[in-house]
Amino acid sequence: MVAEYLRSRAGKNRDGAGHGVQKVRINLGIVQFDAANPNYMFIADRKYQVLQIDYIHKFQEVTAGSMDITVERFTGTSGTGTAIHPTAFDGLLGDNVLQSRVSGFTAAQVVLNDGDRVGIEAEAAVTELDDAVITLHLLPLPSATSTVWQDDV
Repeated sequence: MVAEYLRSRAGKNRDGAGHGVQKVRINLGIVQFDAANPNYMFIADRKYQVLQIDYIHKFQEVTAGSMDITVERFTGTSGTGTAIHPTAFDGLLGDNVLQSRVSGFTAAQVVLNDGDRVGIEAEAAVTELDDAVITLHLLPLPSATSTVWQDDV
C-alpha cells in the first residue's frame, strides 16, 4: 500500500514544487550505538512528513538479552527525544532482515520541522550489532502549516 502510494505521488507534493518523495539514507555502520546517549544523524533543513522508516543490519546483536533500536526526533536544546515510529526495531533479529514501519504514526511523530534533529538510540550496550542502515522516506511539506499532508480525494 505504501509503495503504491509512493508511486502515485512521484513528482508531486503539497507545495507544488514537484520535489516528490525525498529519501534520506542514514548509515549507522560508522556510529557507536550508546544506550545512554543518542547519536544525531540528520538535521531537517525544512518541514517534512515521515512516510516510512526502513531498518536493516548486516550483523545482529547476540550478546545483549534484548536490543531495541529507536529512531527519535529531537527539538530545541532537549537531549530527550520522541520516538518517530510506534514500535522499536529489533537488533536481535537475524542478519539482513529488512524491518519497516509504515503505520501507527501520530501527527506529532511524523512531522519534522526545520531544525529538528533525528537520532538513533539503542536500549543496551552494543557488542556485535554492525553495518546497520536506516532509511527515512520523507515528503517535503510547506512551511506555513503543520498539518500532515493528505492524498487528493
